[in-house]
Amino acid sequence: TLVLQGSFADATGNYAKGDVATANSHVDHQPKAGREEVCICLAVEDAPLRFTGLTGPFLQAASRLRGMLGR
Repeated sequence: TLVLQGSFADATGNYAKGDVATANSHVDHQPKAGREEVCICLAVEDAPLRFTGLTGPFLQAASRLRGMLGR
């Protein structure tokens, strides 16, 4: 994930404009955007996303639908 504007924090640290964050399948990535300005990032994934939490099932279904429509 490359931070283009603003900032975010997760369990691995704090990231601001220009920073790059990497993660693997063992990281429970739950980013929280900074409050100073809108956080805009460019994210690249090399495996399907796995959503958790209360909205996890809904987001997982939306992700699969997006994948099917993009093919």
